[in-house]
Amino acid sequence: MGLDGTKILDGDTAWCEYNHFVDLYDEGYSFEQLRAKFPFIGSAYENLKLDKEIYVTSIGLAYWEVGMLTEQDLAFIKR
Repeated sequence: MGLDGTKILDGDTAWCEYNHFVDLYDEGYSFEQLRAKFPFIGSAYENLKLDKEIYVTSIGLAYWEVGMLTEQDLAFIKR
């Protein structure tokens, strides 16, 4: 198990979720399909404070990289 560090993608949870997202994006999943598969609210980490923060920032990075990060998503990440 990797330790989480100061970067967005510095731990197992972050890399796992980010790479899963990127793999599905590369397979041709639509933005709607990706958003349904990787929601900010209602994720598997919803009740785990640190893991939720890691998940939200890593998926937020993935959203941003593919051009699907909205102002609403960014506001959620900032909260």
